[in-house]
Amino acid sequence: MSQEKRRNKRETCYAKAILADQPIPGYIRDISKRGLRVEFPAVIDTPEKEQNKLVVAPDETTGIENFALTISIKRREIVEGFTVLGIAVESADKEALGAFRDLIALYQ
Repeated sequence: MSQEKRRNKRETCYAKAILADQPIPGYIRDISKRGLRVEFPAVIDTPEKEQNKLVVAPDETTGIENFALTISIKRREIVEGFTVLGIAVESADKEALGAFRDLIALYQ
């Protein structure tokens, strides 16, 4: 069993996530102040350490609008045909940052 290295507590989360360069939406499985874990239902070719844009689409019932984050991919793993990405949030505009915090708060 590997030792947990994250400093921020992760909360279970359910929202869609779309990478700017990928047509297949993924699903956020957990979220923290500094990052997310996103699963894509296919093998996608997105290298680690690369910056990208991620659009987060929370469920309509949350009242949180879609928002975009600048992210970097810290970990990429293929598990039974799924791509699992460990993502760090690098930057966001003020509105997106507020929506991101609201999404975290929703699942705490």
